[in-house]
Amino acid sequence: MHFVGDGDPGSAPAPAPAEQPSDLPTPRFRVAIVRDGAKCWLPWMCGLVDEGGSDDTVAGGPGCGIVDVEFEGGSLGPNGWFTKNMKGDKLIGLTVYYDTPHPEETGYYQAMYRVHWLGNNPDWGKYEYDDNDGGVGNDADQLDMIELTIVRC
Repeated sequence: MHFVGDGDPGSAPAPAPAEQPSDLPTPRFRVAIVRDGAKCWLPWMCGLVDEGGSDDTVAGGPGCGIVDVEFEGGSLGPNGWFTKNMKGDKLIGLTVYYDTPHPEETGYYQAMYRVHWLGNNPDWGKYEYDDNDGGVGNDADQLDMIELTIVRC
């Protein structure tokens, strides 16, 4: 992996984690917010599972603007990647590409993700699959939540 540069949250349930072989990497990522004037990393997410122990299926939280995101090396597959769209110190967009290792053995998988943004019209965006539509976010308002897992193509 390398760094390359519709409705309210309660209206659509989180997707079920993909049934996948145990040796297939699951995206592991975390987001940072500003707390007490300092950048603060929140617990890691492994797909839809909060490794910090909560029942949350999203990284971030309502109303807490995200200032950074990072993925653990290799968790997007051997050649997976992500890009951040920043406006100053605010994350306003994200693109994720999952590269399935050994697809001839497991079948192909892709990242399925969406984000929630703040601003005058806070909302959840549509689901994106890999980089099919160029990523998620409205390219204007800061994100506060990211939901991401992998699904079979």
